[in-house]
Amino acid sequence: MNRLTIGLLLSLPLFNISLEANKEAHPTKHVNLGEHNDEIKKILTSLDGIMINGDRFATMLKVRNKLRAILTGDISKQVDDCIVQYTFKDQKSSITQLAGIESNYVGDPELIALLAEAKNNFERMVAQFIDQAKGVQKLLEKLIEESCYRRNRKNSILLTWASCREGHETVIFHTEVQSFKALVEFCHDLENYLVDLMYSCPKAMEQYKKKRELYAAEHNKQ
Repeated sequence: MNRLTIGLLLSLPLFNISLEANKEAHPTKHVNLGEHNDEIKKILTSLDGIMINGDRFATMLKVRNKLRAILTGDISKQVDDCIVQYTFKDQKSSITQLAGIESNYVGDPELIALLAEAKNNFERMVAQFIDQAKGVQKLLEKLIEESCYRRNRKNSILLTWASCREGHETVIFHTEVQSFKALVEFCHDLENYLVDLMYSCPKAMEQYKKKRELYAAEHNKQ
């Protein structure tokens, strides 16, 4: 395992993995995607512990934590170079706060520029996650559909993003997300999907925990 992967494992929680879905957006906690759906259960069985392994679980957890940080604007939970606050009218704000006031500043050049910056930041944040989805995108699309269906998010932009041709995610994202409100909703839906997927992959979660414990122990010996 390379240094980057080891660093990623060591930077994430060991036991108390906080995977609770976003309560503000949707009151439901995590959803077991394979429950009540045999087709989805088969997909998860084919992926869990194999294509979705401990390393990919770590990547998903990191992306989820970044999403939580940018939605809340909590600097203390900032991961890597992820931007969690933006300066608008001399005030530091999260994308959620900007979504709440953007209707008062329609056409404002400063806000338009910040939205472009926030979208580019999001793209950088999920780049590794998208790269790891190559080859299994159609299966993951089914899982996203199930997550959105179970959470009553049938018109989510996430569904359009997930169903696009592989390699066209950036175009769809920039086309569909035209406001901070849309960006916030997209981030909420992606965060909740990741929470659902991680809880629906117990083998990958166990692989992640074991690797995290192993590398933490080795790190402490040094």
